[in-house]
Amino acid sequence: MKLHTLTILLLIISRLSIGQLIPEPDLAENLISGKWPSSWVKMGGTQDNDYGVFLFRNTIDIKNRQDTFIVHLSADNRYKLFVNEIQVGFGPAKGDIDHWFFDTYNIADFLKKGENTIAVKVWNYGSHRPVSFTGSGTRFLCQGDGGEEQILNTPGKWKVFQDQSTSPEPINRNEIGGYIVVPPGDVFNCALNQWGWTSLEFDDSNWEKPEIIEGASPRGVGGKIDHALVPRLIPAMKYSKTASPGIRLIDGTVPDIDGIPLDDMNIPPGTMKTILLDQKELINSYPLIKFSGGKDARIRITYSEALFDANNQKGNRNIIEGKKNERLQ
Repeated sequence: MKLHTLTILLLIISRLSIGQLIPEPDLAENLISGKWPSSWVKMGGTQDNDYGVFLFRNTIDIKNRQDTFIVHLSADNRYKLFVNEIQVGFGPAKGDIDHWFFDTYNIADFLKKGENTIAVKVWNYGSHRPVSFTGSGTRFLCQGDGGEEQILNTPGKWKVFQDQSTSPEPINRNEIGGYIVVPPGDVFNCALNQWGWTSLEFDDSNWEKPEIIEGASPRGVGGKIDHALVPRLIPAMKYSKTASPGIRLIDGTVPDIDGIPLDDMNIPPGTMKTILLDQKELINSYPLIKFSGGKDARIRITYSEALFDANNQKGNRNIIEGKKNERLQ
């Protein structure tokens, strides 16, 4: 059996483009006072309240670039929007069934003359969803503002695929010892990932046409109360790069330089390393891990506000000697 060395690099970074989302947009009259031309869609044969991650793609041909290309998106529970491989936004803002928010984007800057790929990842936590999430089942909606933009109306020429590379890792209530309001962890299987699915060249010939759930309507039209659409009222959260966290411990030992950033690290075949990283300040962030090699290797990431001492107390978070986190063991 051939063994592979795993090389990893950790950064705290985001490719999210800022400034394309339009809060409280000026909507076309037909999107304010009447039913929308688009429909809510999902992947056929799936159950509304099951956990699921779904990939939607649409390829459009732009004859001439314009200053504006406005689209409105929403999903249950959440979505990420990509235009020609670049992540443009995510949402929707949290609301409730009677006030289901949609987001408005001007994606003109990301389009080019010729063929373009619009890709959307939609996920539903199902029974694992956090307390702050409402909803009644997986669904996705895209509505062009008018004219050429309506080429992106759902269902249209959209295609969908159920992504099996991500599955939930439920949080053990007994392990945490408290009330759980957050979503589960994610288990990501690289071998099942649809690599390059946001690109124009990706082959989606085996993807399916989405199934229509129902029409879409703004709140107050037709007496609709399930996913009654209202425009987003708040701006998007801002994203920026930040420094990589520093290494505090490697296999329980302080490195030669305490707090040095995690750069290239080779992990030989058949071995395991436990690395404690410290950001040194409270921050909401998403780690980006770049790795190569290491076939069938596993990387596990967990988070703790602080380590625990022998009496199961946190104390000063900067003191790590004699403390541990059971989830790291």
